[in-house]
Amino acid sequence: MMLCVPIQPNPWRRPRRSRSWAALLVAGLILQACSLIPQGESGKPAAETSSSGTPGEELAPEPVDVRAAQRGLLMLGYYQAGIDGVIGPKTRDAVRAFQKDTKRQITGDLSPELVRSIVESAAGARERLSSFLGAAQPVYEAGDRFYYSDGSFESVLSLDGGRVLWESSDGTRRTALWNFVLPPLSWYSEHGSGSTEADTSPDVLWPLKPGTEVRFAVSGTLMESGPNPEPVFDLWNCRVHSLTRTTVPAGTFDTVPITCTVFRQPNGPKRTITWQYAPAVGHYIKRIDTSGDGKETPIELVGVELGGRDWPAAVRTGLDWAFQHALEEESSGKNVQWESSALPGRIEIEALGDVDFGGNAACRRFAATRFDAEGLKRVYPGIACRDADGVWAVPGDQDRARAELP
Repeated sequence: MMLCVPIQPNPWRRPRRSRSWAALLVAGLILQACSLIPQGESGKPAAETSSSGTPGEELAPEPVDVRAAQRGLLMLGYYQAGIDGVIGPKTRDAVRAFQKDTKRQITGDLSPELVRSIVESAAGARERLSSFLGAAQPVYEAGDRFYYSDGSFESVLSLDGGRVLWESSDGTRRTALWNFVLPPLSWYSEHGSGSTEADTSPDVLWPLKPGTEVRFAVSGTLMESGPNPEPVFDLWNCRVHSLTRTTVPAGTFDTVPITCTVFRQPNGPKRTITWQYAPAVGHYIKRIDTSGDGKETPIELVGVELGGRDWPAAVRTGLDWAFQHALEEESSGKNVQWESSALPGRIEIEALGDVDFGGNAACRRFAATRFDAEGLKRVYPGIACRDADGVWAVPGDQDRARAELP
């Protein structure tokens, strides 16, 4: 090995006038060899290093930010453990779930590219969730009517504080909290009656945050055909999932899925309920009941009729005219603006394209948007079909039941 040391002149030494040609030749060769060795910034030879700075190693791959991935997966609802930077079983399970939902190869392994995708997805979810301010919880008004894909519908009869009185299309009435996740407080119909009580707060899970998980118990009684009431005791395990896009007959919306698994005690059936809550609508647009044997019973939102049960008759008539005019006369994308001095804010009814629905000859989509006095808005979307008399209405079946009971 040849050691090259910079030659510094000695100011105290008088240079010799003569030097042998052999010595000069050797010195020149040494200096030439030293000039060919790569120099670092400090003047020392530059060694081959890895990204960690260890000489002699190959370049290391780009580091994986496990903590960033865990934070993103937590925001998206896949991860439920601590942010510790360790790729353990829970982190791998969360990564696999993300890979499955994003149509990637399911490995459970993190890469820099996958971490970036997780972080970007979480940022997008935060941005979309922030746009839902003002609709942090379900919003109802007396007269609202929700139509579903099984032909049923349910109407809001009245509101009293945090309680809502609903009537389904078969005549069943139930009193429930605005928090639709909790079972009804009481109900009655021609088939029976009952009541329940949950040992949790009325606003459990709200405002919705992906990754939140809660457990609570529900007790109550059922009175059907027999003279004796049947006691009920259920254990509920509910979780909020990551924001997603959901398409139903009424349209396509950003939704926050909520899943509850219900275990009836002591040895009763197990079922799972999933709601796709759309903050823009202020209600869920899809619900899936899954029995213990895996059979799914989904219902999807077909349309929402704007409230107005307590409005003056002239105001209700005026809005009905605007709705009929928009669907009958306006081309797709055009809207009719309507307002009344008796009603704060304004309503825009946008007529959309034609659709084929339920074998009806003439159907089209619509989106009514109500802007209140503070500028907040709520969307009433749906499909309307024209009947033989030329009247546009959301399709429904008066004989179909909609009551959701324990």
